[in-house]
Amino acid sequence: MLNIFFNSAIVAIASFILVMNMKRFKRINRFNRVNNVTNEEDIDIINVSNESDDTNDTNDTNYINDINDTNDINESKQNKVSEVTDVVNEKENNKNEILKLITDRIEYENSLSIDEYFNLRNNKINWRALSANEKIFKLLKNRVDYENNTEEYMKKYGENRIDWATLSLNRVESELLKDRIVYENGLSEKEYEKLDDNKIEWTYLSGNPYAIELLNENLDKIDWNTLSQNKCAITMLKANFEKIVWESISYNQNAIEILKENVEKIVWDNDYYCLFEEIFINNLSELTDLFKKKIEYEKNITDEKYKKIDWRRLSLTQNTYELLKTYPDKIVWKNLSKNKDPAMIKLLNDRFEYEKKLSKDEYSKLEFKNKIDWHILTQNNNAIQLLKSRAQYENSLSEEEYENLGDNKIFWEYLSDTEYGIELLKEYPDKIVWKYLSANEYAIELLKERIEYENGLSKEEYIRLGDDKIDWLIISLNKNAIELIKDRVTYENGLSNEEYNNLGINKIYWTYLSRNKNSSAIELFKERLKYEKQLSKEEYIMLSGNQLAWDYLSKNKNPEIIEFLRERIEYENSLSKEEYNSLGINIIDWKYLSLNSRNKSIINLLKEYPEKIDWRNLSMNENAIELLKANPEKISWNLIHILL
Repeated sequence: MLNIFFNSAIVAIASFILVMNMKRFKRINRFNRVNNVTNEEDIDIINVSNESDDTNDTNDTNYINDINDTNDINESKQNKVSEVTDVVNEKENNKNEILKLITDRIEYENSLSIDEYFNLRNNKINWRALSANEKIFKLLKNRVDYENNTEEYMKKYGENRIDWATLSLNRVESELLKDRIVYENGLSEKEYEKLDDNKIEWTYLSGNPYAIELLNENLDKIDWNTLSQNKCAITMLKANFEKIVWESISYNQNAIEILKENVEKIVWDNDYYCLFEEIFINNLSELTDLFKKKIEYEKNITDEKYKKIDWRRLSLTQNTYELLKTYPDKIVWKNLSKNKDPAMIKLLNDRFEYEKKLSKDEYSKLEFKNKIDWHILTQNNNAIQLLKSRAQYENSLSEEEYENLGDNKIFWEYLSDTEYGIELLKEYPDKIVWKYLSANEYAIELLKERIEYENGLSKEEYIRLGDDKIDWLIISLNKNAIELIKDRVTYENGLSNEEYNNLGINKIYWTYLSRNKNSSAIELFKERLKYEKQLSKEEYIMLSGNQLAWDYLSKNKNPEIIEFLRERIEYENSLSKEEYNSLGINIIDWKYLSLNSRNKSIINLLKEYPEKIDWRNLSMNENAIELLKANPEKISWNLIHILL
């Protein structure tokens, strides 16, 4: 079942990849990045030395200081390069260790009888998954040589074989693909059909930019729709012009020359908006001219079936300022309000001035899509100056006029939880939504002032605030508000039980605070633990979920959390099975620790308590190589390919 599920997932993912213009083939070479950084540092040192040779003797003191400063900078840079190199080397070493584990496992599985292999159930090497890996050519080549179609072989391995459909996407396995194509071409029609779905997938291969040679040799098998999107197939497409699928090539950013010569055939109106944006951003000047030609061409088109430029999407697309400025009557203003391109603010500002001059009737007659959407624009950090102008305008309206705006006004709830909105919030404090500001990591000064204000209110005045006050449940998550939280904890600890209960839910929420990422929160956790440990069982239950949350604390990245967790582990181990089960989910999250243990101290903790390890998750943890090597019998072999 896992293999079937995985194969379906691979097909779905592969289809998406092709639609996304084969983005998965963009190469990242970490070693080259490190080498480039190192070479740049060498150049910097040489340049500094050359400059120092020309320094005048009268500036010896400055020269020495400059050299010292330069040496410090270079040393710092070299240290960073060294750190990056160490990380990269460690990752590569880990991958080599994993590859060795997998290789040994393959030999073991190959040695098993059919019944022994069947008894492994799902815990076996997943060849369909490995087929997608571009770094294991030798392993895949050996497997291809090993595989055969004998009845005995098929009975043993069934569907758990090299997946040629997935391999068709592989950018480095052209040698394997070439041999496979020769093999498949030599089969009879009946033999070929027997391969079912485990054969070269020509739709995928047609989109593979590294398979051009293979495609040229098999023109009769090409999927021309996919090839029309292939950025490396331009020569092939020119040579087979009549087979071009224009809806696909219209989004091929390397096909600009073909598009220029066939403006009437361009289709910029389909569901692949992401491709539309990519091609426009990467070919701005040429596409702007091309768009203008197409716009002029479309003026004479009366056929309703003809797919014209989609201005809704164009209004959403960055780097289209010059084009939109030229055709302002085509802009869909609601969509432009979502456009994060800073250049669009000028267009929006001009539109705002225009809309302000309209009478109430004129404005109401505008379709919603043809108005600035202020609710959406509030979420644009580049629009803060425009939002200031809008705030002044909204503030000048009568209460009735303001209400008539409906939702099309500044979204103060959203703005209250942003960094860029802080200055505007200071200017209009009555607009602040304190519930949302309580989560704002950049609003500590405003929160501090509000706390002082609320502390000065009488009980009746505070009650009248309703929801318009600091939300201590939310602020418990705010990593920059830790000092405010500490003061609040001191305040709450000084209350009587009745006073504390009267706070309702508006108090420090320890379950949320357990998720707070501030390293200083550890002291609060320690004090809270002391408090919780002295409670009776009944009193602890009465906390009603407002306890330290150990599942969240297990995810805390503070190095000091280790000893804190160890103490909890000892406590949990001391409980009877019934007592442990009564804790529910409020226990150490061993699944998370097994999967996400980047901290070496956590790895050591796992070594201390091997019986707690979730081996399925640990099999996907690249930092747990030692544990995996020492316990190969516990590895989930159907998942370990994730580490390659």
